[in-house]
Amino acid sequence: MVIGQPTMAAADFGKVGFIGLGAMGKPMAQQLATKLSRIFVFDVIEDAMHDFAAQFPGKVFPEGSAKDVALKSVNHSIILYFHKEKFHLYHI
Repeated sequence: MVIGQPTMAAADFGKVGFIGLGAMGKPMAQQLATKLSRIFVFDVIEDAMHDFAAQFPGKVFPEGSAKDVALKSVNHSIILYFHKEKFHLYHI
């Protein structure tokens, strides 16, 4: 942090969209879920979304598609996307 520079508090990010809860995405989403008020998530593996949401009730909300995540996060410019293979990209 640079002295004199404004910092962004977690409260500045009320809603965040997160796509991909695999080996890289899930740990990152877990960190965000401990700090933010709402995260809308999508993964091609439905069980991954629901299991993750169960860990953070009232904070993490599974969505039906990547488009749904984008629509829920429309007033906020942060949508994080993680994928391992092109295959997953074609299915969102």
